[in-house]
Amino acid sequence: MNNIYIYPKIDFLDTDSANDYVYHLEMALKKKYVISNTHINKRGIIDLFAHLKKTDVYFLNWIEELPSNRFGKIQTIIFLIFLVLAKLLNKKIIWVIHNKYSHNKAGSRRWKIFLFGLMIKHSDLIITHSRRGIEFVNDKYPEYGPKVHYLIHPLKDIRKFPAVGTKVYDLFIWGTIYPYKGLIDFLKFVNNDENARKLNIKIVGICPDSDYRKKMMKLLTDRISYTDKFLKWEELNLMAQKSRFILFTYNSDSVLSSGSLMDSIRMGIPIIGPSIGAFNDLETYNFIYTYNRYSEIIDICNNKHINENILRKEMVTFCKENHWDHFNDKLAEISSGIL
Repeated sequence: MNNIYIYPKIDFLDTDSANDYVYHLEMALKKKYVISNTHINKRGIIDLFAHLKKTDVYFLNWIEELPSNRFGKIQTIIFLIFLVLAKLLNKKIIWVIHNKYSHNKAGSRRWKIFLFGLMIKHSDLIITHSRRGIEFVNDKYPEYGPKVHYLIHPLKDIRKFPAVGTKVYDLFIWGTIYPYKGLIDFLKFVNNDENARKLNIKIVGICPDSDYRKKMMKLLTDRISYTDKFLKWEELNLMAQKSRFILFTYNSDSVLSSGSLMDSIRMGIPIIGPSIGAFNDLETYNFIYTYNRYSEIIDICNNKHINENILRKEMVTFCKENHWDHFNDKLAEISSGIL
């Protein structure tokens, strides 16, 4: 049985706003493999060395973000040393490429590009949750294209959808508000478009960037309401039921996959998103609508009359087929000789 080291490891259950991808990844992998680092990673990248003897495969996520961390350049150099040693000891590297480049502006962009190239060249297997990830590697590093494999982003537990209720909002936008998600650009469009101003829009989520938050607040109107609060998924789910559509306003071409998109599918509400990454991959399903221009969002709201009960049956089937419970089987199909 293979021993797997997972990076990064944080105490997800003790952190309200943490991305829970790694938590669910570990819960899935431990059903078949031995997890060599069962503790929370408190020593940063140095911890990778401590498990060299008892690790066969390193499963790395967001390693390209190292330059954004404290002592980022030093950690990057240490990781480079680790990678050389791991290869000498015949350790296998699996890397999940979540984005085409970092959304975090902290840290040197050159160092992050260097890490991207390093991981593409030296990973034994690269997983992407969007077909655009395959295109990205084939375009930038065509000789390493065969190492990249597409798996739909796994979903969490399927829960019974609440009853379809009265709709209060046309569009529901949720999640932590970062500049790369393009919310301000969309709100400017709404304020300046006669038809868009008729829509009722609900925004929920904290905004860590105080300057960005101030700019956003100036764009709110009597039809655009904002709840500056982190809500648990169950609370968001209940609020989503009051909306006709869930909207994603990402305007960065760097986006590949989105955990928030998969959580939204579990809410049973039709979704509108930009024609990029995973949104583009899933637009063949009846519950995903994509746009290239903001005006198309208005067209979707005005012209799509949806039977939500019928749509939910397709969403339930999608959730069952792509649940975390099937992750190990799908991983086995693409990891021959590694796991």
